[in-house]
Amino acid sequence: MYAESFNRLVKEICKEENIEVEEMSYGYMLKLKKNNREHYIIGYRFELNNQVSAAIAKDKYATYEILKKNNIPVVEYKILFNEESREKYCRKGSVEIATEYFYKNNEHIVIKPNTGHEGIGVYFCDKKEKIKPILNEVYKQNNSIVLCPYYNIKTEYRTIYLNGQCMITYGKNIPYLIGDGKLNIKELLKKEQNLELEDIRKENLKDVDFNYIPKENEKVEIFWKHNLSGGANPKILEEGELKTKIQNIVRQTAEAININFASIDVIETMQGELYLLEVNSGIFMKNFIEKHPEGKKIAKEIYSKAIKEILKK
Repeated sequence: MYAESFNRLVKEICKEENIEVEEMSYGYMLKLKKNNREHYIIGYRFELNNQVSAAIAKDKYATYEILKKNNIPVVEYKILFNEESREKYCRKGSVEIATEYFYKNNEHIVIKPNTGHEGIGVYFCDKKEKIKPILNEVYKQNNSIVLCPYYNIKTEYRTIYLNGQCMITYGKNIPYLIGDGKLNIKELLKKEQNLELEDIRKENLKDVDFNYIPKENEKVEIFWKHNLSGGANPKILEEGELKTKIQNIVRQTAEAININFASIDVIETMQGELYLLEVNSGIFMKNFIEKHPEGKKIAKEIYSKAIKEILKK
């Protein structure tokens, strides 16, 4: 069950706070009870956001439109609709629009679900012939998708925001392999990351020859995404000008869409520019817990404060 570790942590918090907790809907939902009042957590979503704010956060294009109108720096998105299920919104074919956008953006774009999460179904496209197959694949599970330019990202930062406070901001750095002159990339991946190539989603990988043998001390990147689920590693951002700028964008974003509890991602490009990437109303910290030495302690503090905020209602 995907929520087991999250449920255990919530139960641990509730025991310490003398809160009754009950699993419902096969563990997907938790009922919390204290002082004869009941509250719910469902799919990592807490009773802290209104329906409209949560819906906006889930919709990348809606978030983009709001932030752009509020002059908040945001990654550009262009929306496309599934021609079979959303025909009335389609003035041109998706392939034609995506191809025009592809050439407009130096033949490097990203195609992703409009309401996706965890980097699932997100593809990098650098060849015209990839456009149609990617669109067909993403449309299998989605009525709308978005295109965006490929940004040369230095680091992607995630901030957990709760009622005006930035609880934590950490960078997500893509891991790399170091060649030894003997093993090929596939073998290095197994040795250094304990990962089998067959177990990694193809859309997470760069277009590389996995039989290539890197030279000794040669640095090789095989992932292109900054998602923790896509191979990236977390590093807590230290106090300083960069952190202040990122958290200012986070607060402006939260205020613009009127959201109270969210994980908010900001990218830093190689040129030092900052852009809001996306907002998530579900606070999923499983990968952070597994990859950061103090992950559980930090996540527990955040979830504990969120639960206390729920109980104030």
